[in-house]
Amino acid sequence: MKAQFSLTEKEGIHVDDRQAKIEMVNCPLDKVLCVEHLSVINKYYGESNEYHLKKDYQRSIEALKLAFNSTYKINNSSCLKCAELFRSTIISSLENIHLDLERMSTGMFKSKRFQSSFELAALVLDEFKKKK
Repeated sequence: MKAQFSLTEKEGIHVDDRQAKIEMVNCPLDKVLCVEHLSVINKYYGESNEYHLKKDYQRSIEALKLAFNSTYKINNSSCLKCAELFRSTIISSLENIHLDLERMSTGMFKSKRFQSSFELAALVLDEFKKKK
């Protein structure tokens, strides 16, 4: 756990960029066809995590949207299950962001500051689920 996160008082929280969120463990084509797409997806996914940590939810959601749309570039028939798994992972991350925003924008201690991000997350989540 310590290898993935570095906590310091001055710098805040940093995610180790060397650790990709989405990794291929068992690929029948030995990652030949989707390695480029996977690196792009992980790049956007990592950016989303960084924006999320900085509470820049709009950009975090946009980065997840780019990652999600990049999964559709993986169109080889033997890679479709992997692409679907990537989409599910991205949707799960967006659902977590949506829940965080819901907690912050509703209830007794709600903040209007996050309302637009909450609405954007709900809109993009619906869009993802329709595409899936």
